[in-house]
Amino acid sequence: MSVCDERATHSDGSTRSSVVVDSYPTVSVVVPVLDEVTDIGDVVRGFLAGTDPSVLEVLVVDGGSQDGTREVVEALAQENPRVKLLENPHRIQAAGLNVALAHAAGEVFLRADGHSEYAPDYVARCLEALEDPAARNVGGRQRFLATNAFQVGTALAASSYLGSGGALYRRPGYEGWADTVFLGCFRSAELRTLGGFVPEAHPAEDAELNLRLSAMAEKESGCTGIWVGPEIRVWYHPRPTWWLFVVQSFHHGRGRARTVRLHPRRTSLRGRLPVLVALSVVLGPILEVGARGSIGWTGTALVGGGLLTLVYGLWVAWTARGDCERDIWRGPSGQLPSLVSQSFFCALAVGTRPLAHGIGFAWQWTRDGFLGAERRQGGQASLAIPEPGELQD
Repeated sequence: MSVCDERATHSDGSTRSSVVVDSYPTVSVVVPVLDEVTDIGDVVRGFLAGTDPSVLEVLVVDGGSQDGTREVVEALAQENPRVKLLENPHRIQAAGLNVALAHAAGEVFLRADGHSEYAPDYVARCLEALEDPAARNVGGRQRFLATNAFQVGTALAASSYLGSGGALYRRPGYEGWADTVFLGCFRSAELRTLGGFVPEAHPAEDAELNLRLSAMAEKESGCTGIWVGPEIRVWYHPRPTWWLFVVQSFHHGRGRARTVRLHPRRTSLRGRLPVLVALSVVLGPILEVGARGSIGWTGTALVGGGLLTLVYGLWVAWTARGDCERDIWRGPSGQLPSLVSQSFFCALAVGTRPLAHGIGFAWQWTRDGFLGAERRQGGQASLAIPEPGELQD
């Protein structure tokens, strides 16, 4: 029996590790930030006040914040020596994570986010799951919190099948092996052996790392090594406006294109599908106008697709109506957005994300093709894990 098979199977098909943990390894909590003054204080205090005593340090890696984030972290460091502020001169998260990995003294590297909220037992639950020898990275389902109507729609969309693209780490109730996970908790030594995070994949450095971890795990144990546990609870704050959501989706598409170039044989269809959607939406009408001089069937298809998306948004909002206020809404009590508003913004998010993601993918793929592989990789050498002596505290 492989180590993957040692997880007991539930009646619903899910699995749970049978490992019993007596003591935990030390943990370095790593939070890369850029202008997170509103949330960073609560995030750091939450980890310091958590129920698990194994948190050795909280490393906040700042990419040049100008909003007072640094001052908040410096004040926290004065109060508690476990808090440390590190510099990330390259600004992007992957480079900052590598800086933290060079400094991290914990046996476990727990990657956190500056605009998320964590359950008090988040660290302990991650460590329990990581005790499984087959696990290379563990995390929980990506839950969402919202304070305005657009965020509610985004949260509903991301938790639905079309909005999530079938990603297992967003599927409510899912427990088991997956291809990637939200954030992550790793063994520090394994991360260093793999060379840390790849800045060239930014902002998809987490997905790229999980591809390498999966390749290693599959050779050794036959499973992906990426574990999603529903008892590991974390809540993400979506972008508050449609435009910021579009920009985020565009950059995620760029990161996916970089990841596909790095791992062309290991990228799933889910990672390539948005670009096909974007090309169909953009090029379809252009080609028809060129061939026929007018928009006919492509226009009908776009209108029909838009109407179906609105119906889908209504269906998602209706089926979640009993859970939305309890699980997602954190705005003023009694002011949950109407079902119509939830439906519209859910449909908007479902329709926007693949289009913006696909355009970002196509743009980055084309740009990299013109730059050439040698130039693409040449500017990234300085962003690998630095030696501790190269860093300034």
